[in-house]
Amino acid sequence: TEAVKKGDLTYRIKISSIDEIGHLADAFNEMTKELKQSQENLISSEKLASLGTMAAGMAHEIKNPLVSLRTFTQLLPQRFEDEEFRKKFVQVVPQEIDKINKIAESLLRFGRPHKPELVPVNINEILEEILALFDNEARKNNVKITTKLAELPKITADPGQLSQAFVNVILNAIQAMQNGGELTVKTDVGEIVKLRPITAEAAAEEEAKPVPVVFVEITDTGIGIPEENLGKIFDPFFTTKEVGGTGMGLPITLRIIEEHHGSIKVRSQVGKGTMFLITLPQTHEEKV
Repeated sequence: TEAVKKGDLTYRIKISSIDEIGHLADAFNEMTKELKQSQENLISSEKLASLGTMAAGMAHEIKNPLVSLRTFTQLLPQRFEDEEFRKKFVQVVPQEIDKINKIAESLLRFGRPHKPELVPVNINEILEEILALFDNEARKNNVKITTKLAELPKITADPGQLSQAFVNVILNAIQAMQNGGELTVKTDVGEIVKLRPITAEAAAEEEAKPVPVVFVEITDTGIGIPEENLGKIFDPFFTTKEVGGTGMGLPITLRIIEEHHGSIKVRSQVGKGTMFLITLPQTHEEKV
C-alpha cells in the first residue's frame, strides 16, 4: 500500500500462501494491475485531446506554405524560361516543403509512443513548434502570444517527452483564457545552487554546487487557480474542467520534468493568471 500510495502501480506482492492473506494479496495485485491500465488509458486520452487541438493548428500552419507551392507550380509552365523565376522557385519551394515537413514531424514526435531517447535538444525550437501549432487555438480564444526567448545552449533530453510536457502547460494556459488574454513564454539560462545532504562526509567538502540550468517560464492572464487547489494540481485525476478534463495532464508533465532531473513550480492568483516555472539541467545527469 505504501508503494501504491507513492504512485508505483507496477509493484506486486509475492504470494506464498493460498489462505485468506494469499487471496487478499492476489486481489491487491489484480487491483493495481487494473489501476495501471486505467492510468495508461487516461494518459492516452489526454494525449489524444491535445493531438486534436494541435492537428487543427497544424492544418492552419500548413495552409500558408501550400498556397505558395500551388502558386509556383501553377506559374511554372508559363514562366519556366524566365531565369529569375527559376531561381526564386529553387529558393522558395524547398523552404516551404521544409516548413510542412517540420510541422508534421513535430506532431508525429508528440503523438507516437516511444522509449526515452536522450539527445541534444534546443528548447527554444520545441517551444516555437508548439506555439505555431497552437496559434489557431490561441486566435480562437482571442489570446495574444508573446515570446521572450534567450539564446540557449542545447540540453540533453528527450524532445518528444519535453514536447508533451510543454503542450500540457501551454494548452491549459490557453484554455484558462476563454475571454482572451496574453500567453507569455520566456526562456533563460543560468545556474542554481545544488545543496548536498548534510552528512559527516559532506561536512568536510564543499556544501553547495552550482548547476547550469535552463529556465522556461509560461505565464497566462487567465482565471487563475484558487489557493486551496494549488497543492492538488499535480495529483492524478484532479481536474476543475467541467468537460473533457482527465486530471492527468499536469501529473504527466511533473513526471516528465522530474525524470529529466528538473523541477516545476507554480504561482497563481485568482482573476489575474498563473505562472509555471520549469527548470531543467543542461546535462541529464544533474538533478536540480
